[in-house]
Amino acid sequence: MKSFLLFCLVACAYAKTYNELSGAIPYGWVDYGAYDGLYKIGNVSEKYLPMTKDDLKASKRGAQFLHDVKIFFPTGFYTLPPLDPYYKTKMPPLVVADDINLSIHASLSNFNVTGLVSFTSDLLEIRYGNGRVDYRISVPQVQIVTIADIRLLVGRLLPFNADGQLSVILNDVVVQGALQVVKVQSQGSLVYQLRGQHTRLHVDDLKAQFMPYLKGRSLNSRVLGYDSGEWDDFLHRLLDHVNEYLAKMVYNQANEILDGPTVDQVNAYLLAMPKYSYVHLGPYDAEVKIGNLSKRYPTLDGKDLIASRNARQFLEDSRLLFKYGFYTLPPLDPYTRDYMPTFVFNDDIQKLKGYIQLKDYNATGLVKFVQNLVEVRLKTGRLDYALNIPELLVGVNLNCYVIWDDRIPIHIEGRLSLALEGIAVLGAVQTKPTELNNELVLQLVGQHTRIHISDVAIEFRGTRFDIMRSLGDSGTSGTNLGVPDDTYTKLKDHIDNYVAKLVFDQANEILNGPTVKQILAYLLHKY
Repeated sequence: MKSFLLFCLVACAYAKTYNELSGAIPYGWVDYGAYDGLYKIGNVSEKYLPMTKDDLKASKRGAQFLHDVKIFFPTGFYTLPPLDPYYKTKMPPLVVADDINLSIHASLSNFNVTGLVSFTSDLLEIRYGNGRVDYRISVPQVQIVTIADIRLLVGRLLPFNADGQLSVILNDVVVQGALQVVKVQSQGSLVYQLRGQHTRLHVDDLKAQFMPYLKGRSLNSRVLGYDSGEWDDFLHRLLDHVNEYLAKMVYNQANEILDGPTVDQVNAYLLAMPKYSYVHLGPYDAEVKIGNLSKRYPTLDGKDLIASRNARQFLEDSRLLFKYGFYTLPPLDPYTRDYMPTFVFNDDIQKLKGYIQLKDYNATGLVKFVQNLVEVRLKTGRLDYALNIPELLVGVNLNCYVIWDDRIPIHIEGRLSLALEGIAVLGAVQTKPTELNNELVLQLVGQHTRIHISDVAIEFRGTRFDIMRSLGDSGTSGTNLGVPDDTYTKLKDHIDNYVAKLVFDQANEILNGPTVKQILAYLLHKY
C-alpha cells in the first residue's frame, strides 16, 4: 500500500503538469482506477500442511490480538507507534542514482495516514515449524496527506521538479502475503525479527490530488519527446524503485516493533489459552435498592397465576429476539453500547474526585439465562424473579482520571474485560402505570436485587496507567487489589448502584413501547 505512494506522487505531478500545459483539466482529483503491486524482501519458507496444534492455537490468538490491538492505534503502546493517525514529520528520502534511465531524489514531510484502524483480517496462519506467517488484511479506505518534494532527472538530461501537497485516497485495499520470522539476540534478549517479506497489494480504486505550491511551466511526456508507450515504461521503472524503497521502510518499522517483546513473552501470549491472562478475584455479592416495593402478599390468585405463567413464556420466547431486538427491545446478546454514562466521583469515596468514561461496551451470555422464579402480582404491580446465568463476558474501553486525596493524580486508559461465572439474581421490581404520549405505559419505580457471582475474573489491557506520585508511604494496607478495606467497600457500593441504575433505566426504555392494555392482554391470555 505504502509502496504506491511515491508513484502516485510522481504520476500526479506529471498529470497536473500535462493538464496545466494543455489547459484541458483544472487542478483537482484524478481517478487512477485499480492498482496491483508485488514486492519481495528476502526469502520465505514453504507453506507446510497440516498445521500443528500449536500452529492453530497461535493463529487463533494472533487473530484475536489483531482485533484487540486496534484500541492502541490512536496512542501506540510499548514499541508499537500510533498507527491511526500514523504521522511522521519527515520520511527517509528516496534516492535513485544507479539507473541509467533516471535519477531521483524524493522526500515526504508531514506524512499523515488515516483509516488503518478499520482493517479486518480474514487470514492469519502462524507456522512455528519454520517461522512462516501468512496473512490477508482488508481496509475499506485509506487516506494519505503529505508534503512532497521531488527532484527528477529523466534520461540524465531533462529535469522535473514538483513541490506541494499530495492527497491520496485508496478504496478497498487488500494486502496479502507471507512473512519469514527468525529469533535473534537483541540487547541481551532473544526477540523475533523479520528476515523475509513477500506481499501482494490490490487497490480497487485510487484517487489522488497534487496541489503545487508554485504553479509554473513544467515538463511533461510530450515536451520530453516520449510517446505514451515509452512514458509507461518509464513510470514502470520508477515504480520498481519506489516499491523497493517503501517495502524496506515497512520492513524496518515492523522489526522496530518486534524488537520490544521477547520470544518467551510472545510465545506465552500466542500459545496460552485466552482465560490464562485473567486474574481471578473469587466470589462477589451485591445488594442494591432503588425506590420502594409494595408488600409481597403470600398467595397468588387465579389471574396472578395466569399472568406469571405467560410472563415466564414471554421470557422464554424472547430469547429469539436477543440477537436482533424488536420494537423497544434492543439486541441483548450481544448487548452493545457505543457510550455509557460517565461514572463520576464526587469526593464521597475516600477523597476521590474525577470520572471514568466508558465506551465500546459489549456483553455476551445473557441469552443462556435460566428462570427459577417469576411471580406477577397484578393487584400491586409487583414482580418477583430469580434467574441464573452460567457465564457473562463483558468488555469496555475506559478512560479514568481521578485525583486521590487532593494530591495524587491517577490516569488509566485501556480495555477492561470481565468473566463472570455462576451468576444468581434474586429480586423484585415495582411497576406503576404512567402516562406517556396520551397512553398509559408501565414504568419501574422500585427495584431491589441481590446478586451472587461464584467467580469474577478480570483482565485489563492498558494503553496508559500513570500514578504521578509514589504510593509507597500512603498507608494502604487493604487486601482488595491493594485498596484499603473501607475504600473498597464504598467503591463497590458506588459501582453496584451505577450498574443497577443502568439496568433500571434500560428496562424503562423497553417498557416505554407497549401500553398497559397491551401488556395486560398478553399476560391474561389463556392458552
